[in-house]
Amino acid sequence: MPKKKTNLDDFHPTPTVEETKPVVTVKKDPQPVIDYVLSKVGKPSNLVKVEAIHYNWGEGRDNRWRVNIVTEEMLKTELGNLIPTWVRNNCYFIHFNDESQTPTYCNPPMERVYE
Repeated sequence: MPKKKTNLDDFHPTPTVEETKPVVTVKKDPQPVIDYVLSKVGKPSNLVKVEAIHYNWGEGRDNRWRVNIVTEEMLKTELGNLIPTWVRNNCYFIHFNDESQTPTYCNPPMERVYE
């Protein structure tokens, strides 16, 4: 019995026009979100940076953020040495309203952690 020839187009169909359009993403300014979070939780003395990552997916995609407060702490090794380490102890998922400059949702709730 002869072997049937396979058509590569069966496995890799030609994309439609909609599938080949470039996805346009708008870069959001994280500074208002960072300023709000630091005003609520305080600014640690060992602050390295605040990471504010904008999520561009799901419902209400314009205002979803993950915010990590990165601090530097000294970690004791098995040899007894201390080495500086970056730690993300405070992380928040936020829905942030650009007009009122306040979050409409925050998990976990923000509390004053630093003075």
